[in-house]
Amino acid sequence: MKAISFIKKHAMALVAGAAIIGFSSFKLIDRATQSEVTFIYTPGAGDTPYEQSSVENPANWEPGSPCSNSLAQDKACSIKVPLTNTMNGGTELDPAKVSIESQEHLSSGQYRVITGSSSTGYSDPVNRPLN
Repeated sequence: MKAISFIKKHAMALVAGAAIIGFSSFKLIDRATQSEVTFIYTPGAGDTPYEQSSVENPANWEPGSPCSNSLAQDKACSIKVPLTNTMNGGTELDPAKVSIESQEHLSSGQYRVITGSSSTGYSDPVNRPLN
């Protein structure tokens, strides 16, 4: 009788605990099966934002949400990188494995990411329109 009384008294706490454990396990499974990371272009302080050297610098890319590819493709925005081509648990590009290639958009001085002969370690470059 004491066991049934205890369960009735603490039923909500038991249900809440089970829910937390259940949802946490889905996060662990998702992280373990992740094979690609999306990186977005974030110019460094003092950089000219869309010049070639800034766009091609792996330090100027950080994990984030992919950019929309339905817009004009004029200046750097996002790339997809295999998890094996990153460092620090997928938070940084590995410069030994990722070489970003860019191309100037119509003599504007603004560079966009491309996949070309010297690009390695990434796919699906998405660029955004000039402002």
